[in-house]
Amino acid sequence: MVRLGRLRMHVADDGAFDSAMQGVIDRLDMPAVREPVTLH
Repeated sequence: MVRLGRLRMHVADDGAFDSAMQGVIDRLDMPAVREPVTLH
């Protein structure tokens, strides 16, 4: 991959990406909150 120029070096971003991904995972792990349905 390096020889083909398809590998990019990791750039430190103070964990911003990891933090964002953890937020997504946390939201997916939460049970869906459903509003009560009122039938008329």
